[in-house]
Amino acid sequence: MDSSKYEEFVFYDIFSLKKEVVLRTDRSETPYSRLAGTCDGKTFFTTKNDHHFNYRNDAGRKDPYQMGGSSLYALDLSNSKLTEIYRTYKGRVSHPITNPVYPEWLLFMVSFPPTFSHGSDYGKTERTYILNLNTGKVLPVRHRNKCKFTWHANWSYDGRHIYYHGPSLDETPKAKASRQGENYRWPYKGL
Repeated sequence: MDSSKYEEFVFYDIFSLKKEVVLRTDRSETPYSRLAGTCDGKTFFTTKNDHHFNYRNDAGRKDPYQMGGSSLYALDLSNSKLTEIYRTYKGRVSHPITNPVYPEWLLFMVSFPPTFSHGSDYGKTERTYILNLNTGKVLPVRHRNKCKFTWHANWSYDGRHIYYHGPSLDETPKAKASRQGENYRWPYKGL
């Protein structure tokens, strides 16, 4: 079997060094990404995009608003069944994070055009969401300051708080790039 044609979901035991492939998918499709597991070890969560738009490489060459859809999946490790649990046609889903205390809560990100994870839609839409896995309800996590932008988020150890980091968008990336004499396509040098 040619392993370059497949993408594998792997369970790896760091004590026994045992590797178990729980799902193998065809690599000719858009790949899955951003894998996270539940604390009970029964489920993986992953994302898949119907498109490929890389802001650094594609800004100005491709239309970010014509990017297709994006999904969040649950992979049941007992039977390798992959189930779509969230779908959007407006943004790109990423970074699923399971709650360490409340297993029904899943934190995830949605990046929106035109800049996706490099500023999203300039604060018009929230980027961080909580999905209640029991009800399917999605709750946006709203920042007190609309000029703040989340790059990555995570749960606190007790599952009650969300930690995040990201730039302040007190000025737009375009204004910041102009003020600093930088290229607007990629205003955050060194990232």
